[in-house]
Amino acid sequence: LPPCGIQIPISFNEAVHAGVRKIVFATTNHTQHGYTMDRVPESLNRRFYEQQRLLTLDDPPYPDSLYAVSKLFGENLGRYLVTTANIQFVASASGGSCPKTTQASRKAPFPKTPAGHVLSKRDCVEAFTRAIEVDAPYLLAYAISRNDRRVLDLEVTEKTLGFHPEDNAESFFPDD
Repeated sequence: LPPCGIQIPISFNEAVHAGVRKIVFATTNHTQHGYTMDRVPESLNRRFYEQQRLLTLDDPPYPDSLYAVSKLFGENLGRYLVTTANIQFVASASGGSCPKTTQASRKAPFPKTPAGHVLSKRDCVEAFTRAIEVDAPYLLAYAISRNDRRVLDLEVTEKTLGFHPEDNAESFFPDD
């Protein structure tokens, strides 16, 4: 999709016309990253960490880019389709993925994604499996690993989606 998400309405509309009963939408943590962003999107504000506060799904959006705004549009379009097209919609706010989730990857350079937003391959598969299986009209959930430096609260996601991430970015990458 282009960064502004122009094709999202067309894709969702086609899914509805094709008889799809559920859409699992990969949204992004960037819809709230404005709270935690430092001067550049790839870094987290240390002052936010010092507050020892985790963002929740109930915190208002604070997008950090037009990309994030387009994802918010997708989330709202999904909510609209739940009521107008009688489908289920799960929006999974995903973090960045690790190149590999093996001990060997500890030697790899740390990704641009801050350690708090990492989503391992195993946790990614589990999050999207749960999103497919859950029975809910509309659900917004976080899809990140159980990272020591996470800034997103997983409590509601664990209850509503049944997603219990197992991995931690600290075990995949050297200290930064």
